[in-house]
Amino acid sequence: MYNDILRYRRSLKKQLRCGPLARKKLLDRFGGSLAPFLEENPAPGYEQLVSAFGPPEEMAAVLMESVSAKEQARYQTGRKLIQILAVLVAVLFLDFVLYVFFVKEFSIIEVHDELIPGNIVATQEGY
Repeated sequence: MYNDILRYRRSLKKQLRCGPLARKKLLDRFGGSLAPFLEENPAPGYEQLVSAFGPPEEMAAVLMESVSAKEQARYQTGRKLIQILAVLVAVLFLDFVLYVFFVKEFSIIEVHDELIPGNIVATQEGY
């Protein structure tokens, strides 16, 4: 089943903790080892893939052995930066919502749409 191959590959891809270029190379490498297996088993099920290659987590660990420590560290740093930025955006959005709700909604200053000419003249004469 082609869907089972995609499901295994998708699970494998989620387990690869590296940048997109390294991930693509690792998935291509897995595809290279998958090709001979598909010649013998043209429509393997998910369980056949797991028995041949192991669970996606184990296959990912094997593939990740070829990724340098520097690449893995760079990936982890990038993930942490994205998480920090996401939290910062969430806090800023919450501050904006609170500002709009409390300051704009419960403002002490009221704006009137009409001007009364008598009041304007009286204030001008008072100066």
